[in-house]
Amino acid sequence: MKIFQILGLGLLAISLTMGACKKDDDTQSTSDILIEGKWDLTAATINPGVEIFPGIVVNDLLIDEEPCDADDLTIFNADGSSAGDEGATKCDPSDPQNYNNGTWSLSSDEKTLTISIEGTLIAFIVKSASSSKLVLETAADKLDSSFPATSTVTFTFTKA
Repeated sequence: MKIFQILGLGLLAISLTMGACKKDDDTQSTSDILIEGKWDLTAATINPGVEIFPGIVVNDLLIDEEPCDADDLTIFNADGSSAGDEGATKCDPSDPQNYNNGTWSLSSDEKTLTISIEGTLIAFIVKSASSSKLVLETAADKLDSSFPATSTVTFTFTKA
């Protein structure tokens, strides 16, 4: 699904901008945290949830994610580009292991991560960032116009 590709890329980009952490007694910037390694999207939730069928509300946006997509990783490069890594399994064996998928930038206060994927700009609030975990948040309708504007999507990434 295109929305999950955009969400996945957005999550990767967001992971680069999460809060700072200590490393050798020096405070690391969110930008430094983002570019150190690969990020795995481990949770994507929408609150309030979305009614997919009468009486059935979903909060977990990864509920029907294919195993071949669940192991995909996001990479934030120091030059502002972002890339994807197919992980250990590929949905299509002929797909390249790594692919370029967009760009990212961090606001000067490191509180907003903006990701561009296939010409779509999405701004994420960096809720937290550490060397092992990144949490990003955005208005749901920024990801998919069919989502309610009153809902918020939260992405959680962990360092792979």
